[in-house]
Parts: sequence; C-alpha cells; structure tokens
Amino acid sequence: MKIGLGSLVRQALRKALMGALASPLKLFGAITADGKVQSLAPEPIAFLPGRAQIASQGSARIEQLAGLLSASPGIALTLSGATAPPDVRWFQEQALLEQLRATSGVRALGKLGEIGTRRAVRVYLEARFAGQDAALEAEPREWLEAQVARQNVDPSRLSALAVARAAAAQQALTTEYGIKPERLSLGPPMSEAPTAVPGVTIALGALPRASR
Repeated sequence: MKIGLGSLVRQALRKALMGALASPLKLFGAITADGKVQSLAPEPIAFLPGRAQIASQGSARIEQLAGLLSASPGIALTLSGATAPPDVRWFQEQALLEQLRATSGVRALGKLGEIGTRRAVRVYLEARFAGQDAALEAEPREWLEAQVARQNVDPSRLSALAVARAAAAQQALTTEYGIKPERLSLGPPMSEAPTAVPGVTIALGALPRASR
C-alpha cells in the first residue's frame, strides 16, 4: 500500500495540533467524550442584539477563551464580528419607535395607524429597549409586524456593528485578562452573510514563533 508523503505530513501535523489543544478544546465542546473532534472553531461570543455589548453568556465565553490562551501559548485567535437577524429586527424596531415618538399626539396620520394602536406599540417598544418585560395584544402586534417589515436598515450600520463587536471582544481579552494584542487578530466583518446569533466568531490559529 502506498501512502503519499503529503498525506502523512498532514496527519502528523493534525495529530500534533490536536494533542496540544485537546484539553483546552474540551472547554468548548469541540472534542467529544471519546476524543473525537467535532470542530476546531469554538462557539461564538454572544452579544446583545443591535449593540456592541457582550451578553452574559458571551462573558463566559470570553473567560473560557482567556483560559485557552493562557494554557496554550502557541495559539492565536482571529475575531470576526458578525450580525444576525435579531440585529436587523433591533434596528427596524428602533426606527419605528423614533417615528412613533415624533408623531405622538398627532391624529391626522392615517398611514401610521390609529392613535390607540400607535400608543400601545410605542409603550411596548420603549419597555423592550429599556430591558423590561412587555406584551402586546393581537391587533397591535399585527400592526407592529406590518410596520417593522417596512423599515429599511442601512447595511453600513450592520457592518459598523460587526466591526465594533470584534473590537469589544479584543478589548475584553486584553484589558480584563491580560492577553497580548498580537495573539488576537481582527477578521473582516461578517455582516453580509448573517450568522445564527449576534456576536463574534472565533477562528483558532498558531502564533508565529517570533511572537511567542
């Protein structure tokens, strides 16, 4: 049986890499209980929709990443900010709320709906943006969904949000955990292809020997 040299080299490199990363990667569920590799990409750092603010589960991920980097000096990360449908929804609702505030008390605006409906939706959105629990009845909810669908979101806002998220994740790792900046590269924003959740994606790499 003939086996190509290139194939042997790749297998050896992969085995060496996984040997170095096995323990740290268990933190991310990348390796199953029987030692099989599921993925070399840790779960993303979660952010709050529409904002460059790390969510509570994202803070836990930052702490785990700091532990991974501390335990494995040869590892570097590439952080790429990403946006998701909840971000688009956040901006759409924000635009609608601004319209409702601007027209509050004005009765001759049929295209924006009835006064009572507009007031109910405005109160609901204000509560949501304040981080409070809120609910809407069926009729105002239907009106809300129709109005939200009409709101256009400038792609540049999503791109800027993605960039800000990557920078926020990098700053958290450097200032809170003392990770050296050269171990944290910023990748291009991922705003044109929405991800499953708002946040920052993580790619593992090797730190050049000259930087260690």
